[in-house]
Amino acid sequence: MPLVLVIAMMGTYSVNGSFNDLWLLLIFGVLGFFMKVSGLSPALLVLAIVLGEKFESYFRRAIIVSKGDMTAFFTSGISMTLISVALAFVLYDIFKTVRAKKKKYKKLINNQLFFQLEEGTIMKLLWIVMICQAVYSIIIRGSRPIISLYADNIGASPFFIGLLAAAFAFLPMLFAISVGKWLDKQGAKKMTMIGSIGMLLSFILPVLYPTLFSLLFNQLLIGISHLCILISLQKTVGNIVGDRDRLIAAFSLSGAFGEFVGAILTGYLFEMTGFRWTFLIMILFIIVGLVFTRLMPNMVKKEQKKLVDKKAEKTWKMLKNVNLRKALIVSGLVLFSKDLVVAYFPVYGNSIGLSPSQIGLVIGLLSAMSMIIRFLQSELVHTIGRARLMVLLLVVSGISFILIPTTSSLLLLILISLVLGAGLGLGQPLSLVYTLNVTPETGKVKY
Repeated sequence: MPLVLVIAMMGTYSVNGSFNDLWLLLIFGVLGFFMKVSGLSPALLVLAIVLGEKFESYFRRAIIVSKGDMTAFFTSGISMTLISVALAFVLYDIFKTVRAKKKKYKKLINNQLFFQLEEGTIMKLLWIVMICQAVYSIIIRGSRPIISLYADNIGASPFFIGLLAAAFAFLPMLFAISVGKWLDKQGAKKMTMIGSIGMLLSFILPVLYPTLFSLLFNQLLIGISHLCILISLQKTVGNIVGDRDRLIAAFSLSGAFGEFVGAILTGYLFEMTGFRWTFLIMILFIIVGLVFTRLMPNMVKKEQKKLVDKKAEKTWKMLKNVNLRKALIVSGLVLFSKDLVVAYFPVYGNSIGLSPSQIGLVIGLLSAMSMIIRFLQSELVHTIGRARLMVLLLVVSGISFILIPTTSSLLLLILISLVLGAGLGLGQPLSLVYTLNVTPETGKVKY
């Protein structure tokens, strides 16, 4: 799949050398993906493309003959019969689909434990979670470089840009444990909805008043909102019984895809339309995320208290576990490294004359390589070993960071970005799986 994507992008761009062709490829690729997830047959779209030209031709001819009178389509008995039959088929299909979904979600909510659900229902829920992760990753990875780039353009100092990057992690640092506690009480769906609404509010102020203060407000609120969404989705995936490496890799893969699309999309939008329109489109993505979040079942357990170990330790005491400390340190290094790229590379790229779309391309290809390398996660873990692989990835990532400020060549920066993407792309899911594996079996802590 990643190889096909790369070849398709290279072939599309080589025909006319136009980025617009790449956007058409991306738009129709995303459309095909959502059609597949939604169970819509791509054959219908192909049929529309094949017959569309003839349909337009005959429709235009009919309008000319009827002198612009649209009622001509409804006065013939043959046309009315065909229209009625087509409408009946459409309404019947909608009714059947809605009824089937209600039955499935009612059954899903009535189940107390995740692993008691039917395999098909679990897979559908997994797809919903992956789509939400992709959408919210587009928003986060797309908006954060634009924040730094716009702040640099309106005269913000490097210190203030660093303050913006730090603001994203400030509230999560203070309330991470509390958010976990709220998640256990409220459930993943409700916490994801809360995070989505908070994210929506964080984008409205910069659109109305694009100042440095509104950018700081955006980063403070979007940080805690993203935390609510992320741990809710991670918990949902973590509760599914199966190969954790594969499940987390699939979840991380959807996030990497969103990061890839987000960085390139917002770089292009910022260059073509400016800051406000870019953030308005991000608001539209948030609304899409809210729609898919509504499709998620509320997984609050009716008998959750019975599953909690009475002898569970307090959260801070779990840090006595050496392996857990190592996992948290590695995870922190990976996240810190990704934040450095997202926050400061736009400033560096702006200083060496790169356009916003080129900056977005470099950051987007980093995410694309993260997406590609995660297809090999399970095989690499079994071949090299988790600990050795994590050390190797950190070393490669560190070397890549050293090389970034040594060149102003776009081609070399892309190559460095690809190597860095391979390192950071596996670092996050590996550290997450490692954390889950070394956490006490009860999975519950006393706050």
